Amino acid sequence: MGLGITGYKIALVSLIDKDRQWFKAKIGLEVDQTPREFAFCAHALAADDILIVPDATRDDRFSSNPLVTGAPNIRFYAGVPIRAEMRNTSSRRLPLGTLCVIDDKPRDVDPGDMKLLVELAHSVETLIAARSSATYAWPDAGQYAGAAGYSDAARCGAASGLNYMLGIFP
Repeated sequence: MGLGITGYKIALVSLIDKDRQWFKAKIGLEVDQTPREFAFCAHALAADDILIVPDATRDDRFSSNPLVTGAPNIRFYAGVPIRAEMRNTSSRRLPLGTLCVIDDKPRDVDPGDMKLLVELAHSVETLIAARSSATYAWPDAGQYAGAAGYSDAARCGAASGLNYMLGIFP
């Protein structure tokens, strides 16, 4: 959905840990993860706000990044942090990753596209919250998903919803 409406070459839902970013849902990119040190998304999480990079070759933070100097030749990046409500923590909304769009051409920011990106990021947060609530309420869901023919519980839960939002139909 994000890719089709906005026309960017790549759309991702990324999750970030201490060493890497990995892609829970993706369109237009073959790899499943990249090192955190190359992750544009880590910068969006650090800023705790939408990160817009109109031309990565002109931004000192990214101009020598291997993802800019080589494939996928990132020029434009816009990412919105995805947060999750966490049980039993002092901070209720912790950043997990981003919903982002990427292009291999510099772009001017379209306010309508950015509004849509923020709305889609909120939808991703809602799917993650629903998945978390379902897992908390029904911790044995994985064994039932396997019995129903799914390879894992995530395939019948939030992952399918994320893929549907991004226009990936199995």
